Amino acid sequence: MDLPALSQRLGVPVVGTAAGRQEGLDELKGAIARLVEGDAPAAARREPRERVTLAERYAAQVVRGERADRLRRQRRLDRLLTSKSTGIPLMLLLFGLVVWLTVAGANIPSALLTQLFARLGGVLENCRKMGEVVRAKLNALKDKYSVIGDVRGVGLMNAMEFVKPEDNAPDGALCAAVQAEALKRNLLLLNCGADHNNVRLIPPLNVDEATLDIAFQIIDESIAAALKA
Repeated sequence: MDLPALSQRLGVPVVGTAAGRQEGLDELKGAIARLVEGDAPAAARREPRERVTLAERYAAQVVRGERADRLRRQRRLDRLLTSKSTGIPLMLLLFGLVVWLTVAGANIPSALLTQLFARLGGVLENCRKMGEVVRAKLNALKDKYSVIGDVRGVGLMNAMEFVKPEDNAPDGALCAAVQAEALKRNLLLLNCGADHNNVRLIPPLNVDEATLDIAFQIIDESIAAALKA
């Protein structure tokens, strides 16, 4: 709102305030004080109907912004929905849509949901099966290398821990070396844990066994290379 323009048209001070934020209250008090002291001009006397007409005219001139545009759009929408020429056809169209959804249309979202749950069920089943494959391969590595202290996980989220065989202490240095060797072979491994001695394995939900075979072959080669270094 253009407050100076509104003040000029009304012939009295116009002060913007926001009581909740305590904004403009001091300016409002000052404007009132100036009016009481006679330092500001008073508005001309007008009939009530004339005041309403002027207020609407001034509002159209000084009020601007998205709210005014939004109100205009709302008025157009109201006219569209309540007019006899457009409102009745729209209501009939809406009624036909409701009937169609009741009789036949409801089968479409039901079919889509059925397909969605079927696919989701297949993904979850793959997580279960491939998770068992991952843990079997991790346990095979644990049996092969004494530096792997623990293997754990659920589904496709698993981890293996690197330790020093003599005292089972966390071996973050070996874990970092295995990561480096795997990266040389184009396999990115993530470490985790307070001592950074765990490798976390989180393959995609749709991973297949052939991909896991390649990944674990690289992990096996990387552990062997890190131990020789």
